[in-house]
Amino acid sequence: MNIGNVILGAGHSAAYVDANGNERKVWGGNGDESIRLEPRVLESGGGIAVLSLGVRNIGRETVRVGEAAALDVSARRGGSFAPGGGGNSWTMLSSPSGPGVKDLCNPCHDARKLDYGSADFALIGSRKGGRYALLGFLEPGGPGGRIVLKLNESGFSFERLAAVCDFSGAPLAPGESLNTGPLYVNTADAPKAALAGYVKRLAAGARPPLEFRDIVGWATWDYYQSAITEQDILENMQWLDARAGTLPVRYIQLDAGFARREGDWLDANDKFPHGLKWLAGEISSHGYIPGIWMCPFLAAPDSEVCKAHPDWVIRSAGGEPLELRGYAVPRVYGLDCSIPAVLDWLRDLARRVTIEFGFGYVKVDGANGQVMSGLGRLRNPAMTPGAAARAGLAAFRSGMARGAFLLNSCAPLASVGLCDGMRIGEDVGGRWDASKIAKHHGERDRFNGPGEVLRSIAAAMNHFHFHKKAWVNDPDYLVVRQEGCNSELTYEEARTWASVVGLGNGLVMLGDCMPRLRTERVELLEKILPHYRRAAEPVDFFRKDIPSFYALDSGHATESWKVVCVLNPDYPARSRDYALPLSEIGLSAEKEYCLFDFWNCRYLGIVRGTLRAEALAPHDCRVFRLAEASDQPMLVGSDIHISMGGIEVERSELCGGCLKIRLSSAGRRGNLFIRGPAGWAPLGAPLGAWPVADRVFRIPVTLDGSELTLGPGCA
Repeated sequence: MNIGNVILGAGHSAAYVDANGNERKVWGGNGDESIRLEPRVLESGGGIAVLSLGVRNIGRETVRVGEAAALDVSARRGGSFAPGGGGNSWTMLSSPSGPGVKDLCNPCHDARKLDYGSADFALIGSRKGGRYALLGFLEPGGPGGRIVLKLNESGFSFERLAAVCDFSGAPLAPGESLNTGPLYVNTADAPKAALAGYVKRLAAGARPPLEFRDIVGWATWDYYQSAITEQDILENMQWLDARAGTLPVRYIQLDAGFARREGDWLDANDKFPHGLKWLAGEISSHGYIPGIWMCPFLAAPDSEVCKAHPDWVIRSAGGEPLELRGYAVPRVYGLDCSIPAVLDWLRDLARRVTIEFGFGYVKVDGANGQVMSGLGRLRNPAMTPGAAARAGLAAFRSGMARGAFLLNSCAPLASVGLCDGMRIGEDVGGRWDASKIAKHHGERDRFNGPGEVLRSIAAAMNHFHFHKKAWVNDPDYLVVRQEGCNSELTYEEARTWASVVGLGNGLVMLGDCMPRLRTERVELLEKILPHYRRAAEPVDFFRKDIPSFYALDSGHATESWKVVCVLNPDYPARSRDYALPLSEIGLSAEKEYCLFDFWNCRYLGIVRGTLRAEALAPHDCRVFRLAEASDQPMLVGSDIHISMGGIEVERSELCGGCLKIRLSSAGRRGNLFIRGPAGWAPLGAPLGAWPVADRVFRIPVTLDGSELTLGPGCA
């Protein structure tokens, strides 16, 4: 089967173990004497296909199915994957568990790097050849699987591309069958369009539809980590109370460090002397929604649930409990979500957490995903690890209070339709990158965690396509604290991370010790909050691992403009010049646009054809506003919010040479920047007007819902 001109000679395959313990694999055709492959083409045409594969036992004895691939393209069997160029020139976008986009470049003779994989979906293509293929599973409740790509050691030539469902040795009795579920393949569209098509189909199958809320909160982990105490939370909450007018925080989330052991989630340790129920009530009494972190699928050996039900845990191949990594204690077990009683326990845990204790926000940690390990054996062998994880999430969700927010940090496909939010990358932290530390430690700089900002910037920008379609994107904590405060972040690095988070419209969870923040760091937060209603998208997505241009369609009821963040994340660290043709953000190359620099609070004049950011320092950014130039009075900038008018202004109109501006009721103070025709003056500004450039005036305002009328004769 050919799909477009990129995937040629595609087949299908299955691997199983027969009744005598022999491992067998079937490629294409109809199967063998024990199993029959039943491929189905659910949709085909125009370079797009939807495929599935059934595996049926036609023999006389039970077999165990290891994996099945509805699409399996093998060079050894005449198949070809042809995006153009050699494999070392290809690029791959993987699922939301890391930065996302990576070049499949020279692996320095490390053969292990010739095997590439991604859970649930992948986009693979050649920037030079201009051809791409997106492969993604569509069934959230299905077996789950991985997209695998293998290159040959000789010249990085193509060897295999497959969409593999892991059935983990599921028994298949004579006459029975199992199915991979639908696989979406798109070789027709450019990367953004292909991703949009996949996410649209994925979200359409999610029931019930979720309400995608804007979340702004503060959480304990990135600064305090497991040393967090009850008193730390109270002190940060009091600091936030005093700044409610400029930092619209609604959630206070307790992260790891409170539990005595996994499994006994509501039994707090001695650092929380009043207990979790009291703490949730105290948070609520200050007007916040309390949140809590947990790994509900994990339990310590001496937890109450494991002592009462030792048969509820996932087993190893040898029959012993499968040991996993914990937080409160180093060794934990995974609860077997193929057991109905475990689902009942999870449902009751969620009820207690959200209804009895009053937590309105639950974050499920990525460590929870360890229960999907292929090393485990479930009591119900017919249920795959992916299906069991989905069942566990569904049970937990069903027990939660109505309106409570569920954030997951693993198993993206299994989360669609159940989780409100999804972590889309690895841990952030108080450093730009890992260049000064040993991997996974931090002994050579001033941040004691493993995270970094740069990889979170990459993830936030590269996984834009899921946001408020499948879930609310969580880019991880927004950290801006100064150097020496458990941090290595320069002001410029903090500003860049704040800009990406602010423009991305995703979940915003502040992660600093708030009372220790310097004033200029607090101002970074004030200028990117509250959420603007739209999300930015990377302009140069899939052209480089970390995009340099992030564009937002901003506006209010009567005007529209572009906001563009230009950032310098590139190696080696040095100043660079960046240029963006305006046509790439939907603007005319022939028209003139007024250009305003937000962070430097400067009107830069008229630009045509190309936006340029020259001598941009390493790790720094500039955020520009571009509005079509006019001979009439017009808003050209603001120093209040990064949308530069989207939060500050409700509407504006011209009336007899005057500019009428209806301010929002956001309660902030700052300056709007107005440009008028030659000789025009903004009379009527209640707090005055100051010229800052040719024909441009700074107008101090308070966002109190009032209307400004500016112009000659308007005093």
